Amino acid sequence: TTDISPSQYHSDLLLNRKDIFAEDSYLSKSIVFSLYQSSLYKWRWFPGSYKPGPAMIWGSLVDCLATAPEEYDDCFVISEFDSFRTKAAREWKEEMADAGKTVITKELLKDAQFACDILTNKHKYAASLIEKSRSQVVLIDKIQHPSVSRPVNVKGLVDFVPEGEDFLIDLKTTSDFTP
Repeated sequence: TTDISPSQYHSDLLLNRKDIFAEDSYLSKSIVFSLYQSSLYKWRWFPGSYKPGPAMIWGSLVDCLATAPEEYDDCFVISEFDSFRTKAAREWKEEMADAGKTVITKELLKDAQFACDILTNKHKYAASLIEKSRSQVVLIDKIQHPSVSRPVNVKGLVDFVPEGEDFLIDLKTTSDFTP
């Protein structure tokens, strides 16, 4: 395990699409899934574009507030505009995206802060686990597939690692929490 920030996880432990076996190349679960769903040629030379949807933005915001609140200002910005129909609004949103920031509304932030408060303070079981956990723990290892001669580096970012427990905690968004 390695303690690094989520931004370092995404900026330092990168994938080398030309040589996934390179010493400085790391595969994540999402990369393995995208490779599995595509031909190697298409995956390597024509990667799809990534644009998070509302559920992904919500999950990333709650995750940031719960696990690394000090990184909120680096990752998110509240919209200055009511909509993005004007040229100025679209240009501003594009500038924020180029700066690596996700544009959110005040209402979304308020709702995410409420959810985070329940998770970290009001839900007794969750709060007690989170309180005794390390957050944003990077797991790095090598795996060897039987059909290739070299191992490949893999990485994973775990939301919480409770001390003294034999399980990990990974936050997920759901609309139904029934058993």
